[in-house]
Amino acid sequence: MPVEDATLKRGFQIKDRRFTNGDGKPFSIRTFLIINRRSASEGGAIQIGNPRIQKGGAGRGTTYILGSAMRDLRPRLATLISVSLNPAAVAAVALIATSDCSVWDGRRGFLIALGPGVPVLLAVLLRATGRVPGLFIPRSRDRILPLVVASISCGVSGGLLLAAEGPTVPVVLLFSFSVLALTMAFVAVFWMASLHAAGAAASAAAVAHTFPGLGPVLLAGVCLIGWSRLETRAHTLPQVIAGIGFGGLLFLATSRFLTRIL
Repeated sequence: MPVEDATLKRGFQIKDRRFTNGDGKPFSIRTFLIINRRSASEGGAIQIGNPRIQKGGAGRGTTYILGSAMRDLRPRLATLISVSLNPAAVAAVALIATSDCSVWDGRRGFLIALGPGVPVLLAVLLRATGRVPGLFIPRSRDRILPLVVASISCGVSGGLLLAAEGPTVPVVLLFSFSVLALTMAFVAVFWMASLHAAGAAASAAAVAHTFPGLGPVLLAGVCLIGWSRLETRAHTLPQVIAGIGFGGLLFLATSRFLTRIL
């Protein structure tokens, strides 16, 4: 049986395990246990280098525990993805990517920014006044008003952009966001689908419609955003899947409908 010595230093628990090799010479393996506020867990070990013979015939091998560090990195990475690839940011990127920059002017740029911009300002205002606990509004019932406002702003933005003879795909995408936000508002009365996943799926469908070769990359991006919502425990798997389904299908349905009437 190995003998263990443990000390606590700077958030790391150091363990020395002493063994005897086949030649009867003792050696020890040092492991590091990462301590954080939520848990203290030891992951898999990776031994680097060969044991070195020291005075007295003892060999020492150094083992670095990386598993717990990776487990600590995952929620941070998921939070970074969730914050940076939020619905408004993804929508803005998709609207710009699908626009014909050669016909851009100040008015069309303003109309494109108006759709996702208004609900963002409302979310900031609600957070600043303490009416919601976070910018992403974790409680389902608190999402209804911002989603209704988003539906109106995206619908108005799409209509004005259509009247200004703006690019077709952003017009379709803005109307899709309008229908999607209204649908999510009704769903929020009794359930909470992932708005991150829905917005990402609608945006990815629009960009893939314009650049078909990017389809696999966009699909991977949608899955990455869905994973971030699961990893941060903001949503369950059914909520993420429902969001992806709502976003992708509503864009396709809106696109087909508008293509027939325009």
